[in-house]
Amino acid sequence: MSRRLSTEEARGAIRTREQLCDGGWSEREIRRAVEAGHIRRLQRNRYVLQSLWDELWPESRQLLEVLAVHCEMRDGGGVLSYASAGAAHGLPLYRHVPSRVHATFAPNARSGSRPRLARHCEPLPDEDVEIHDGVPCTSLARTTFDVVRVVPRETAVAFADAALRKVAVEGRTYDVDAAEH
Repeated sequence: MSRRLSTEEARGAIRTREQLCDGGWSEREIRRAVEAGHIRRLQRNRYVLQSLWDELWPESRQLLEVLAVHCEMRDGGGVLSYASAGAAHGLPLYRHVPSRVHATFAPNARSGSRPRLARHCEPLPDEDVEIHDGVPCTSLARTTFDVVRVVPRETAVAFADAALRKVAVEGRTYDVDAAEH
């Protein structure tokens, strides 16, 4: 059965190497558990149980990876973007399984590289950036614009529809003014 995690649940599921060691794991046991497929390495210092990973929808898997990358980013200059920001916003990635976490950096920003991180270097105006559940990411409008440009049509339609629903629908009421902005 597939399921979805909230940001809070995803944060609670991620374990650092230090937490595993404090829980009695040795470095060798961690390495063996990764090799045996019992735990999954999200980043060099972030892990999640493989059994949980196997139950999750792609959006929640991406959210785990987003949070792991965010926690490991030292300079704070990157803003999560594209499908990664979509996962942070709780939007569907219908039939799209991201292979990397996407972050946008200013064109001349310097940052260390991370495994499975796609770096986009482009201008990002302040109005296109927001903090969502403690994670800097592109705004809902910018995220939608970026995603629909790069994913297959069926993914783009589901994504844009969910973004519109998020801002314009409350219960059974559709707010035309909110939808136009």
